[in-house]
Amino acid sequence: MRIVEESQVCLRVFRHPQREEIRKALRPLVAVPPAVTLAMAWDDSSGYWVSTIVRPPKFPLGQIIATPGALRALVEAGQDPMKFVRRHQSGDWGDLSEQDRQENELSLQQGFRLLSAYQTANGGRIGVVTVADLSATTLLLPKEY
Repeated sequence: MRIVEESQVCLRVFRHPQREEIRKALRPLVAVPPAVTLAMAWDDSSGYWVSTIVRPPKFPLGQIIATPGALRALVEAGQDPMKFVRRHQSGDWGDLSEQDRQENELSLQQGFRLLSAYQTANGGRIGVVTVADLSATTLLLPKEY
């Protein structure tokens, strides 16, 4: 990158009338990080910056495994398996009943297996299961469970 010597960096700071109130309201975020963060990435196809909410992981995944059926379904849908794994790890359990969601939350505390279910872009179903000891996470089709 070449910096032109004639250029000047101009920065203006505008004082907001409620500056102190805003500062006080935001101060707790410094001590306790937010539950989610915002990731920004450039999307070449649209020509825009795209933001995505990123939740921190709730548990370790262990070894990540996928059955041949699950891999075939994801290839047919044109989707990245890690999209579903990241959702699972962040506690987005997908298309589960309220009872199964509560079971997963209890499983996080008690050390039981964790289960998620998602719909693929072409309408198929994919499951993600992490075993109780958190040593492995498997992507699989519902009929393979």
